Amino acid sequence: MAPPPEPDRARAPPIPAEATHLLTHPDLTGMSRELFDRLVEELEPCRRVLAEAERERGRASTGADTTPGSASSTTATTSWPPS
Repeated sequence: MAPPPEPDRARAPPIPAEATHLLTHPDLTGMSRELFDRLVEELEPCRRVLAEAERERGRASTGADTTPGSASSTTATTSWPPS
């Protein structure tokens, strides 16, 4: 069985490609698109852990059965920005 959709992704419609392109503009972000993409890739595992923790918190508040320790933890091993 497939895992349930992440709460933030389940409610929000996809962001149009044109908006994504504008939101990653170097004048707006202060970094090149390549560096921005690398930052997103580095932060994605942390975002997933936070989404899982939020899901677990929601299950606990509704009284759903949860498995202790099911949320994984991630430790940052790199520094930003990369050298």
